Order: sequence, then structure tokens, then C-alpha cells
Amino acid sequence: MKYRKFSDLGWNVSEVGLGCWQIGWCWGDVTEHDARELLKKSLDKGINFFDTSDTYGDGRSERFLSEIIKSTSEKFFFAKLFILLNREMFLICGKIRFIISKQSLSLVNFRKPSDFNNF
Repeated sequence: MKYRKFSDLGWNVSEVGLGCWQIGWCWGDVTEHDARELLKKSLDKGINFFDTSDTYGDGRSERFLSEIIKSTSEKFFFAKLFILLNREMFLICGKIRFIISKQSLSLVNFRKPSDFNNF
């Protein structure tokens, strides 16, 4: 895996990332076993950058990522997606309250704030 330095922060982020929508929902029957295997193989290949959202299977993908984070000492990086489900949410999405509420839901999915240090 090739890595790139992220700005002047010194983070080495994999050039290839994994979008976790498929382990959340809508890709057919993705079993828990298959989801965990996909994440494990990604780590084995050196991927440390993941795209996630609390809306991917109502937090299902974030809960799988939480398990993987706890199983290793490796450092991970996340792109957090905020999904707007309707016009009303679009009108309030710029407000800090909306962003905090979505971040709070992710922290619940990841089970503890320290799991999300790289966010």
C-alpha cells in the first residue's frame, strides 16, 4: 500500500480507502461475517482510510468499524458523511446543532469518544 502525508499533521493515510456503505445496507445480504472479513482484509492490505456514515445501515457500518479499531493498535482515518434526508434537513444542515447531533450518533455507534480520535 502506498501512503501519503496528510498536510503538516504527519498522518500517513493510505492512497486507497474503503467506502463502508456496502456493509451497512442495500447491497443484498451482507452477513456480519462477510462485513468483518472485508474490513479485516482491508487492514491486511494496509488500508487505514474509511468512509462512513451513521446512515449506512442505521450505524451498522460504524459498529463494524468500531470492532476493528478495538482489535488493533493501528491508527485509522475517517471521512464522515452527513446525509440529508429531506428539504428541512437541508435547510438546517449548516447549523452546528445538526452537525453535533450527527457526530454524537457516530460516537454512540463507535461506543466511546476515544475510538473516534482521528475524526
